[in-house]
Amino acid sequence: MALHHLSDMTFEELEHFVRTNGESMQLSPADVVALHLHRQRRGYLSGRERPLWLHDSIKRGDERPSCHALRLLILGEETDAKLGLAALLLHGGGRPRHETLLLGLGPVEEEETESGGGDGNSRGDAALPRIEVLVPAVADVTASLRGELCIASDVVLLCFSVNEHATFDALRQRWWKDEVGRAFAVLAQDLAEAHHTTPWPATPVIVVGLAAEKRQALAGKNTIPVSHTEAVQLAQKMGASKYMEIFSDNLHHARSLVTQCMQVTNAFQQSLLKEVGAEALSFLTAAKQQMLRCHLRAPKPDGEIDSQAMQLRLQMTPGITYFMTFDGTDPRHHASPAQVPHDGVVDLRPYSKQPGTVLRICGMARCAYSSIVLEIEVPSILKPPSGYFDIAWRRFVLTKTPDDALCAHREVRYTLDGTQPTRASMLYTHPIELDVKSSANFPWGSWRSSVTPPRVIRLAAFAENEFTSPTVTYEVPAVLKTPQIEYSPQESTVFLNSMQPMVEYHYTLDGTMPTLTSPLYTGPFSLAADVTQQVRVVAFPRVFFPSREAVFYVPKVKTSGSGSGICGGDSNGTTAAALLHQQN
Repeated sequence: MALHHLSDMTFEELEHFVRTNGESMQLSPADVVALHLHRQRRGYLSGRERPLWLHDSIKRGDERPSCHALRLLILGEETDAKLGLAALLLHGGGRPRHETLLLGLGPVEEEETESGGGDGNSRGDAALPRIEVLVPAVADVTASLRGELCIASDVVLLCFSVNEHATFDALRQRWWKDEVGRAFAVLAQDLAEAHHTTPWPATPVIVVGLAAEKRQALAGKNTIPVSHTEAVQLAQKMGASKYMEIFSDNLHHARSLVTQCMQVTNAFQQSLLKEVGAEALSFLTAAKQQMLRCHLRAPKPDGEIDSQAMQLRLQMTPGITYFMTFDGTDPRHHASPAQVPHDGVVDLRPYSKQPGTVLRICGMARCAYSSIVLEIEVPSILKPPSGYFDIAWRRFVLTKTPDDALCAHREVRYTLDGTQPTRASMLYTHPIELDVKSSANFPWGSWRSSVTPPRVIRLAAFAENEFTSPTVTYEVPAVLKTPQIEYSPQESTVFLNSMQPMVEYHYTLDGTMPTLTSPLYTGPFSLAADVTQQVRVVAFPRVFFPSREAVFYVPKVKTSGSGSGICGGDSNGTTAAALLHQQN
């Protein structure tokens, strides 16, 4: 159990202590929760703190908190029979035993009421309490938490299997003496040190014999089952309120057990009501409720979106299982929510194509209330940037689209070495100059730079809280080969060698830079040798517009008539062959 000097701290002091010394003291998560529960209870007993829900109920004039629950704590060896009972009590069966424990206690009731949800454990009659079944793990590291739950629950169910005598012996020594008995001793010490009139009686105990149907099956065999008589004697020695035996997977027996728990609780409350009054009873109910719902709760999921990888990365807490929905429903109430992968990485690409998709995630754990739901709007994918090569000015220009105004924070990054653009790549702010030595005053000039242009330009759009656009790759047009000028001194003529197709060659004889308005080379030409001192030639590409669209209608195969063949064409009787001939 928790140390008293820690339990008398304030909430903030205890939080600071755990952060500072938790690792050195080797405090498990269960130990930390137990410390908070112990601190809270001692705060209530000393009068330093009051349950918030009690204050609200008094303001409304209620005799007890409006949201009450019957909390049943199941203790005993981790047998299949015990897990089966927990599954029946939690969800009426129909689920795998371990999955039932994984889902925990569900959401805190106030949140459930607000959302209009509920599970199979909730009851429609407002006069009946909600049944909450606490099934803590049996490992030694959770012993301190189990002790606190003994004090904070409404009924302790000490379970053993009738057909396994070892579980009965463990119940006698470990679960009663070492666990429940020690917890009640700590409670008595807290009450003695509190010097306050606030009552906090020990929790009623019911001893439950599980798999009772197997007692007859073991008759005449070497295995000796636990007899009804010795079980009753142990229950009486413990001071238990009742002893019950139930069959495995028997929903009727499980419901009878709940009824007995309600009767024991009602008798306990009536006795307390006569002894200390309604206000003290209301205080105890509110105190237990607030303690557990404040501290016995899975932590809220935490994570961040990796826009580059289009993934959600959750920080996974050991012992917590995370569930998610993408359809807008609450994962705490969804019939079959998807489980977050164990590495905490969720691929968001399948959901990014649906604008407005909201991912809802909650954490669930054994013997804990569901966490607060984390809502993350799945970012949309930015549209890829588009542009064109300006042949006249020898640069790449990004085109503007109407979407640019809708995403003012969008920025385009690019690379020239063929690598994938990232947020650290070059930012597009003006057209990308490919001929770095070109003149801004003379379009269509020759290629000036000695540096070979990049092979490709790769671009991607980036924005905060949005997914990176697909990367687009533009192949940079090659620089035309430098014309090869040949001169025949005998004939004083000039001609070009190795001319390229789809290229026009323009030349000048006065030493100026050839342009598209310069004379077009059509063949060898003569020079006035005493006048002409140099010939300059530049190769210019013939630029084309895109072609018109070609359409071909797939011919249909005749399925009736005396002949067979292909029939195609349009409504004017043009055959498929003729249409294909026209388009070619």
